[in-house]
Amino acid sequence: MLETSHCLRTRSPILELKKLNNNLIALVTLQHGIKIFSYEKCENKATISHEYLNSETTAVSFSLNAEFIAFANTSYIFILHMASKIVLKTIPTDGEVIQRLEFDLESKYIIAATQSGRILQYRYDGSSLLGRLYSFEQIGKKTKSNSSLVSSFAFHKNIMACGGNNGAIFTINLHSRANKLIIHNNTSRVSSLCFLDATRLLSSDAKGSIYLNCVKTAKLIKKVDSTFTKITQILLMPNPQYFMVIGGTKHVTVYDTQSLKLLHAKYVEFDEVVTALEIVNNKVIIATLKHNSIEKIDLPSAEKLKSFIVSNELDKAFDLVKKDPLLLGTREYEVLEIVYKKTYNKALNALIDGNKDIALESTKVLKYVDVKRKEIDLLFKSFENYPRFKSLYIEKKYALAYAMAVKYPALTQTFQYAKMEELWDDAFANAQRQIDHGHIGNATTLLKDFATVLDKRPLIKLMLNHNKDLQVFLQAISSNNYKQINSLAQSNPLFSLIAQYKTIQNDMDIELTRVQKHIDSCDLNAAVASLSKLQSIDSIKEKVGEQKEECRAVKRLQDAYKLNDFIQCYETIDKNPVLNSTKLGMLLQEHWLTIISECEGFALKGNIKDIKKKLAQLINLETRRDKIGDLFRLAFHTKIKAFISKKLYKKAEALIYSYMDIFGLDNEIKSIMKTCENKSKMKLALTNNLSNRENRDKWIHSEAIMQS
Repeated sequence: MLETSHCLRTRSPILELKKLNNNLIALVTLQHGIKIFSYEKCENKATISHEYLNSETTAVSFSLNAEFIAFANTSYIFILHMASKIVLKTIPTDGEVIQRLEFDLESKYIIAATQSGRILQYRYDGSSLLGRLYSFEQIGKKTKSNSSLVSSFAFHKNIMACGGNNGAIFTINLHSRANKLIIHNNTSRVSSLCFLDATRLLSSDAKGSIYLNCVKTAKLIKKVDSTFTKITQILLMPNPQYFMVIGGTKHVTVYDTQSLKLLHAKYVEFDEVVTALEIVNNKVIIATLKHNSIEKIDLPSAEKLKSFIVSNELDKAFDLVKKDPLLLGTREYEVLEIVYKKTYNKALNALIDGNKDIALESTKVLKYVDVKRKEIDLLFKSFENYPRFKSLYIEKKYALAYAMAVKYPALTQTFQYAKMEELWDDAFANAQRQIDHGHIGNATTLLKDFATVLDKRPLIKLMLNHNKDLQVFLQAISSNNYKQINSLAQSNPLFSLIAQYKTIQNDMDIELTRVQKHIDSCDLNAAVASLSKLQSIDSIKEKVGEQKEECRAVKRLQDAYKLNDFIQCYETIDKNPVLNSTKLGMLLQEHWLTIISECEGFALKGNIKDIKKKLAQLINLETRRDKIGDLFRLAFHTKIKAFISKKLYKKAEALIYSYMDIFGLDNEIKSIMKTCENKSKMKLALTNNLSNRENRDKWIHSEAIMQS
């Protein structure tokens, strides 16, 4: 278990904790504003207060680039510049009560979750709503315990996931507003979310269960029940093979990301309940506790592990790894295992030569290493039985000798074992020749010394009863003919017991990984060539089918790109999210991001004409219609607000009428209409029924928008 050290203590409860990109830590307290401190010396660097940052604040968030703080009350969202402590933007929330705020990973967008369950998107440099991303529905009667419909957020590059009280998880691409996905594992509150990568999402529910879902398909990959009755946070560790979990207790647990297996029940333990964790880097974790204490955990470093290896202090090296399983995935740990193997082999060779004292001296440093003690003890136990093993070899009692080697694996490294394997190879080859000449009796005689050896018996049985198939099988293995190997293994289960077959299974997994790399680099010829060898294999049929479909999607994207048909390019990407990780897909998405960033700038200035000009043919892009429509809505909103601000009420009124003709009625325009009426002291002469809402895509039929 790792040791902790006290860092700081606050005078009121800690509401928010965030690591910033400059290695500073920011936190918000209930009554004493914002504090910025250094994790290295636990020194307070700055205190930020503001008249609107008080007990009425409903949500706070920090940008990762350490430049901005967003905080909200019941009426506004404020964007504060951290260095100058000046509020740069004040965004009216139009009656929405903001309960959560989150900056995206680029520190560009602010995502707001409202009490009514709406997920809204803003920019740090704009005072208007960019768009509504999603709305969570209330299930059952609203109570105090479920007043917040949006419970959790997670980000990975440009993908956002948010969880709700109804058990739903919503994911979306923030830049394109495409690839929307709803995940439902159950109806319990989603208490925490964590991306493992672009395709895998971890989540937890109010009952303490952990789920792993595929973001591409919403498919549940695995579910496990944690040791907690509730989970409050899941956090990916610096070594992405592991993740940490906390849940209203005084300790932190660690799980493996591949198997979701619990690795360490009490990885870190505190003297009070843990409320939040933040990983600063691969050396330090910061934790907040229930009694307002901030604790620092120093992770054992790979550099320290390396120093123990260099000084041959293997016991200290393994003890360090025991304290922190993160080190298991490091290069230094691989070196440690190599050094250990050399030490083990030195002792083994000494025992073969009868020099037990040398073997004891070589391994004394490992005497107190729990993880290796059994293996070392078994080494010495093996050679206590070495005389008996040699006798069995001399007496040609190979079955007993092989059985002893299974019980005492170190004996497989001896001369006698190697010689038995040579005899087996010769007997097998000679028996094969006898069978080829039709002399099965002679073959049986040649193999009789090995007939009762457990791991030789299947091969002998195959040779004597299915020799032709065996020859075909071995030939298929030598030529990596996966299809034929799989077919023969299915026809006769004995083939699956052959050692080479297990190696082939591993080779197929490696080949699938290689195919994925070819797909990501858009090298279709290499991908198709590899897949042709893997066809019709039941064990990997589903994966091969997926990769074939991915190849077809890449081909469609390449064809559209060659024709400069960018609408087809982006629609292909949106219908096949796997293309986001391909070389060409990433290039096109970067191009889209540049266009959208400029268009958002135009929209925040009310510049409709330049949005149309910049989008050009992409204005017809159906799969990203939500994003494009919101750009035009924002431009209209901005322009109408500017007219109202300049007291040009007639122009504002005319533009409101145009807006409703183009977009219909929505919450944003209703709020602007109300502002216009209040400031102009006149009632808008609207003939539309304000209770009727039209389709959000109504704008695509407007000549004012669509006509070039």
